Amino acid sequence: MIILLAAACGLRRGEAIALRWIDVDLEAKTLTVKHSYTRGEHGHAFHEPKTKAGIRTIAMPEIVVAAMKRQKALQAQDKLAAGPNYKDFGLVSQTKRGLPINPYYFETRWLDMLKKSGLPKIRFHDLRHTHASLLLKQNVHPKIVSERLGHSSVGITLDRYSHTYGIDYEAARRFDKLLF
Repeated sequence: MIILLAAACGLRRGEAIALRWIDVDLEAKTLTVKHSYTRGEHGHAFHEPKTKAGIRTIAMPEIVVAAMKRQKALQAQDKLAAGPNYKDFGLVSQTKRGLPINPYYFETRWLDMLKKSGLPKIRFHDLRHTHASLLLKQNVHPKIVSERLGHSSVGITLDRYSHTYGIDYEAARRFDKLLF
């Protein structure tokens, strides 16, 4: 689920780990990022995003909505199996006992999965970059992409992802059309 949230919604690792069911609306097909599970002075904890723009509501693709429904059912089974040992944090992604997933443990599993699949070693954060790049290549307005990523300004998004546009042949074609 954490991988899907990064690739399909552009969430950071800590945002995906901190996502709670109360912040998911399956009927409206939206999720709201309100927290991140990040390292602080006393280990990992839930924190608000660094900027006001980091708190955001984004639309979920159908693949995420379907996965969320399956995840809810699996978690209900985990809760029954764990019995009184279950600690309910209300998280979308959690251990079988309801606890937050340790980011370091997750990173190790991520690298193991890449190695087993034969895929090249990439940073987990590259899924977020891929999400943004693919949206921009599909001509999704940069402001929308910026809002999905929680950037404080569209300028940050454009500076970071302007390489996805390449040489703008479409602009030249349109200019030709205007002149001729």
